[in-house]
Amino acid sequence: MHSRSHRTQAASASLGRGLLVGGLALAALATAVPARAKVNPGEAIAFPAKSRGSLLFFLDAVSFPPAEAAGARTELYLRVPGEELAYADSAAGRAEAGRALLRARVRAKDARGHTVVDEERQLDVPPAERLASGFSLGHVVLLPVSLPSGWCELSLTLLDLRSQRVGLAYMMKGKEKSHRSGKVEGTLRVPDWSAAGPQLSEIEPAWSIRGGEAPGPFARAGLTVLPHPTRTYGLYAATARAYYEIARPDRDATTLTVSARVLDPQGHVLLTADPDSLRAGSRGGQVAFDVSTLAAGVYDLEVSVAGGAAVTARRTRINVAWRPESWQADPRQLLDEAHLLLDDEEKEDAFAVLSVGEQEAYLDRYWKERDPTPSTAANEERDLFYQRIAYANTHFGTAGIEKGMDSDRGRTYIRFGEPDEIRREVMPTNGLQVDDIARDIAREQGFDQAVPLRGRGVGGDMRSFEVWTYDRLLHAREGSTQGVGPRHPMTRVFVFVDEEGYGNYVLRYTND
Repeated sequence: MHSRSHRTQAASASLGRGLLVGGLALAALATAVPARAKVNPGEAIAFPAKSRGSLLFFLDAVSFPPAEAAGARTELYLRVPGEELAYADSAAGRAEAGRALLRARVRAKDARGHTVVDEERQLDVPPAERLASGFSLGHVVLLPVSLPSGWCELSLTLLDLRSQRVGLAYMMKGKEKSHRSGKVEGTLRVPDWSAAGPQLSEIEPAWSIRGGEAPGPFARAGLTVLPHPTRTYGLYAATARAYYEIARPDRDATTLTVSARVLDPQGHVLLTADPDSLRAGSRGGQVAFDVSTLAAGVYDLEVSVAGGAAVTARRTRINVAWRPESWQADPRQLLDEAHLLLDDEEKEDAFAVLSVGEQEAYLDRYWKERDPTPSTAANEERDLFYQRIAYANTHFGTAGIEKGMDSDRGRTYIRFGEPDEIRREVMPTNGLQVDDIARDIAREQGFDQAVPLRGRGVGGDMRSFEVWTYDRLLHAREGSTQGVGPRHPMTRVFVFVDEEGYGNYVLRYTND
């Protein structure tokens, strides 16, 4: 097998600084209620999963085989960015930060449709800590459940009880509906642990692994493991860590050999760890890889166990990302930016399902192909794009309604830049009404009104409007960003109207 940059590295036990997190343990409540619908494997959850709804969180899941008297368990663990939550003022006053209050509900059905888990818990969490670099992992919440082997239908809902969604529609739905919430649902496959011989668990990507089993939900076989629900390494976590467990028959004294490696999606081995020996009585282990040599993208972390003639291996997918925006930006914002760039629904949908590392790699390729000075470190076109986004968000947003980059004026500015001329009428007179001006522009430029006018009364149309004129717009070369490429002088006009009077200007006329 060809290896692009094969590098040997011993599995490390060095530990990163742990974050203050809240743990949540949910016990399974077994019932035998017939299901209304069977489990559909075609709706399998792609982990790590991102929630739907107004509250963003990331969910991952790992299953462990039964050890000694304990049964098999599946750990659901999620990451909630700290900036997503509402924090109440502390009783101690402003000297202490407030706390957030969450409610989590987990429901699961087995392959026959019987409910095996239906539990909810409330969680009081402090503000998320930040690393010295400024990055915050947020809150990591652990939910251990007991699930049967095979396909299970899973639903996890998280509610921010201190948040309040504004609007009459939410008030009419009741207090519970007015809180921000997020949800992940789909099917999950739990391994079958009935085979003979040693059983290797699924691989649990970790943010930190510390020696010593500290009290709390993150204690693991003599270690304290903080799971990493988004599985992203690189800029703020240059060491990719993972935890695993091995269960074996009580009388099995075989010394097992544990190996680990990192592969690219094509199966090329990029990093390997020195084999480790696991003697009888040992249950948990860890691996670690320095990923500083890996480019942004996705990789497979593989752990294999050999004992006698048997070899068992499991893989999990991890991300590597090196740009601050890949770590700190709201993923919903990245999708908004992709919408501005791609301008194609199928491409946008394909981008949306990529992992963080894949999205970063995609955008790096996108901008590299459009770099006007590829021999330099700077990419002027990419820098200009983000400068225009920042300007649009600052100048064209409507508080509580729409971000500037999503507004009609913002999208036009990001696409074409500063107009050559802007005509603003905040209090139009009868001689400066938008419909009359638009008709004059239409006659001069040869284009028709895009949307019928409304709102003109006895006193005339008094809506504020702006007319943007570009005298030297650029036609982009094929496959390039708008505004870059061979220049074809032409005049384009955009007329924006403040329809409702609160500053949200809507595009009503254009010859674009």
